[in-house]
Amino acid sequence: MKSFTDNSIKNMVFDAGVIYFNIVKADFEAFLAGEVLNTFESVFLDSKKLGATTGGNTLSIVQEYREIEVDGKFGKVKGLTILSFSDASLSTSLKELSAANIAKVLNNGDGSIVVGDYNKITVKECLEASDYIDNIVLISPRYCEGGTTEFVFVLLENVINTNGLELALEDNNEGTIELVFESHKTVNDRAAQVEIYTVIPV
Repeated sequence: MKSFTDNSIKNMVFDAGVIYFNIVKADFEAFLAGEVLNTFESVFLDSKKLGATTGGNTLSIVQEYREIEVDGKFGKVKGLTILSFSDASLSTSLKELSAANIAKVLNNGDGSIVVGDYNKITVKECLEASDYIDNIVLISPRYCEGGTTEFVFVLLENVINTNGLELALEDNNEGTIELVFESHKTVNDRAAQVEIYTVIPV
């Protein structure tokens, strides 16, 4: 008996993946539905890539449960465990430090003010609704079927970086910023604001 089967490879996710931001969700859903006018290239534009990262990307979905305590209960009982809350985040190490990316790191909305030949990025006192990134999408390849690569998509909505900015510069290395993009809910319920899309097996 073995755990590996002929179909195992079809359920593996490869490589670090690529992060996109502010994807038009209606176009994304149309692409998933197979509408001809919404191709991968028309939905996931190069201009929407976050940029070069290092060390991969880490998705974290935290779910905290609590036990309802009642008299006469002898251990955990099915139905008496409920979800207290859940949150989702995506961690990455960013090497591409454009002005727009530094603004995203500092949750500074559209970002920079042009001063002469420079972009000026500042830290804001108040976090506004416009400072949230509408969404980020992590795309990682999986099994290649008939010459066509399939993907896994992870979408987080209403995102800000909660890890601040720490940039260490040293010889023979590139500056890198550790980011934690956390999703935020628009409805105050217990579900995390995250969606995962995988191909339906044939």
